[in-house]
Parts: sequence; structure tokens; C-alpha cells
Amino acid sequence: MFVYPEYKKILFCVDFSESSERTFAYACAIAKRDKGKIYLMHVMPIMPNKGFIENLIPQDVLDTAYKNNMEALEKEFQEKFISKCKRDVEFEVVIREGREYQEIIKFALEEKVDLIVLGTHGWTGIGHVLLGSVADKVVRNSPVPVFIVPSMKKYEEGRATNHG
Repeated sequence: MFVYPEYKKILFCVDFSESSERTFAYACAIAKRDKGKIYLMHVMPIMPNKGFIENLIPQDVLDTAYKNNMEALEKEFQEKFISKCKRDVEFEVVIREGREYQEIIKFALEEKVDLIVLGTHGWTGIGHVLLGSVADKVVRNSPVPVFIVPSMKKYEEGRATNHG
């Protein structure tokens, strides 16, 4: 008999792009169905020349800027995501700094996440080559199952091709 896997710990990766809210709907539906918990994760890229900037700006100013940034991120998480299905699902906000795909996989392994949910931007050609794809790197390197939600543009193109 086939037993459907339950996804109790879901890592939803947020870049605050326009596709994030659509992708969140999938993560929320899975978490509701399986009575799971969603880790809302945002990875901030490492600031280039961080050491140089830290030498120019007083530490208290940097600390205040960091605190304000974290508060703004928490507010955005609340408004765009948590408020949309908070009655049905448990949440934890996770903010990391580093290379996106590495931090995603590292956290998934640390927390023994059952499923990673992330969206794509739908870039092709030179945009994809220059910017790379976090989703591609996560899929290629993750030992944890990954649920990819295509950009709305790709989704609509696919539907037009399949139903046109």
C-alpha cells in the first residue's frame, strides 16, 4: 500500500518578488493539509566590502540600521504571509545572511525539514546565465524534497500551450 508522505516541517523561501505570494499559497495549503509548520526564510546576500563599510560607519549606527531592517522584514512577513493563514498554521521566521542556496540547504538539514517550497522568476537566456537560479541550485544540491512553483508568466505560457 502506498503511504502518502506528510510534510510537517515546510521551509518556504521568500525573496519578496511578485511570485512569492503565489508560492506561499502552495506552502500554506500543504501545511494546512498535513498540520505542519512553515519556516518563512529570507536569505540576505553578503554585503560586498562589509569590512570596509564597518570601518567607516560607527557600530551603533550599523546596529540601528540592522535592527530597523529586521523589524521591516518581520512586518513584511506578517503582512504578506503570516496574516493570510495564521489561524491554521504555525510559523517561524528565519533570516540568514549568505549564499541563498547554501543557507537554504543548511537550514533544511539543521531543522530536519520535510519539504522546501520556492518559486522561480522565470528568467531565461542571458538573465538566467548572469544571475543564476537559486531554485536550480537548491534542486541540484538538496537531499530534501523540493517543491518548485513556476513564475505566473511560465504557468500561463504552459496553460496556453497545453489548452490552446
